[in-house]
Amino acid sequence: MTERKKYDLELLELHCRENNVVLLQDYGGQKITRNSVISFRCLNCESPTEKGFRYIIENGGWLCKVCTKLNRKEKVKKTDEDKKNPVDDVIVEQME
Repeated sequence: MTERKKYDLELLELHCRENNVVLLQDYGGQKITRNSVISFRCLNCESPTEKGFRYIIENGGWLCKVCTKLNRKEKVKKTDEDKKNPVDDVIVEQME
């Protein structure tokens, strides 16, 4: 059985240290849950961003929407190259 995660300040601080994330708000006195919205700077472009804590932890989501799309496109291209099936630019453009 999967071990339950405790979505609290300790887990938030741990992930911030591991990923060099800059928080835009002090969460010290607040109760943090898996549904808490976390404000931070995008790891790529440093733009202010907000996402749900659970999404960040489960999906590694320390990126803004624009950088997430770019990252997704790069992963699709790499996966197709690895499979020796070059992806058409049309398919990638449809993802935007």
